[in-house]
Amino acid sequence: MRYGRRRLSKYLFLTYNIKVNPRTLGNYMKRLNLFTFVRRKKRQKEHKNTNVKFADLVQRDYNSKNNIIYATDVTYIPAPKDINQNHIYLSAIIDHKTKFVTYEISLNNDTELVLNNIKNTKFKNNFILHSDHGSAYSSIDYINKIKSLNGKISMSRIGNSLDNREIEYFFSILKSEIFPDFLW
Repeated sequence: MRYGRRRLSKYLFLTYNIKVNPRTLGNYMKRLNLFTFVRRKKRQKEHKNTNVKFADLVQRDYNSKNNIIYATDVTYIPAPKDINQNHIYLSAIIDHKTKFVTYEISLNNDTELVLNNIKNTKFKNNFILHSDHGSAYSSIDYINKIKSLNGKISMSRIGNSLDNREIEYFFSILKSEIFPDFLW
């Protein structure tokens, strides 16, 4: 259970009818070395202007009958101890219907990472690949690769991660469950 002191206090009251002040509960938790993992709020980033313009074909509607909508993104994860770097990059592609994930890992966040991931993925005909406006997804190599596979490119609005919420949610769960001790 990953409850904070307020939520745990409410849980104890509703479930066991035990009334404990959240501050008192926090003191008990501190004495017993019990800690909660709370995600940090993300800072607002300044909006970037990009010359590559693709429509948002998905528009947050992931209920395609033909299983043709995929989402992709790149994130960083902690590197294993035998690699002389703090983190490595993970490119993932997720099918919105089956939630099936393909991924590629690299030391560099570049277009080659994304292209290798696309190369290893079996897409259906006339698929839509939804991404953000990252530099790898704005590159000419990426655009040509998707067109050569008879796919359509869909990009979320700039600075709006909720447009690509399926893959962002996957990364959020991956980071909080698999790497809870890593400082994001």
